[in-house]
Amino acid sequence: MTKIKTLAAAALIAGTFAAPLTAGAAPVGFNFSAPNGAFVGSGNSNSYVQSNGGVTLTVTGWRLTNAGTFVQASVKQNGAGLGVCDIGSCPLGVGEATDNFGQDDFLLFSFSTPVDPVSVGITGISVPVFGGYFDTDVSYLATNALPPLTTLAALGALTNNNGGNVSGRSVAIDGDVAVNTLLFGTRAGQADDRLRVSSLTGEAKVPEPLTLALFGVGMAGIAAARRRKG
Repeated sequence: MTKIKTLAAAALIAGTFAAPLTAGAAPVGFNFSAPNGAFVGSGNSNSYVQSNGGVTLTVTGWRLTNAGTFVQASVKQNGAGLGVCDIGSCPLGVGEATDNFGQDDFLLFSFSTPVDPVSVGITGISVPVFGGYFDTDVSYLATNALPPLTTLAALGALTNNNGGNVSGRSVAIDGDVAVNTLLFGTRAGQADDRLRVSSLTGEAKVPEPLTLALFGVGMAGIAAARRRKG
């Protein structure tokens, strides 16, 4: 009987180490208004990479053409955040921005490990002639199964968030689900929004070590079995 108890206690410890890891949430944040990352590649095929909290974030720029197809564009950064450089923004002389003037601009955030996006900070852009700021309406899609960026219809329904004439604001991302990608840009189908993306916060889903309590129970079982044997 003592031998059986000893084996049972040993099995408990073995089960403790063999049990699957549980997922926990670790806060993670990315600041795009400071030189915290690095650019990879050049031209319309470039990307911006930044790491924090054990998560590597890769950002690429995209524009949705009038024909409804996505074409990769260049992602840019200045002191106010990230923007997309395409025929609708860079030549205008107001700096790289994410806008929907002529074509809808999007930034695609790809996470190295699943992240639950909580909020995206955006910086408004002033209107050079009339004063005030452009609107900051946005569209976004958080998903684990983002298909190749081909057409808007292939992506499904985008979630829209309204923002008026402001210098900056925070956009709450609905869903409370960890995803691999977040597509974020100015509201599709409109033509009066211009902004830069200054930050992104979320919760990374990371494996947690098994609790010491289970390990302690296993050790106590072995100790008790040995005392009985002695």
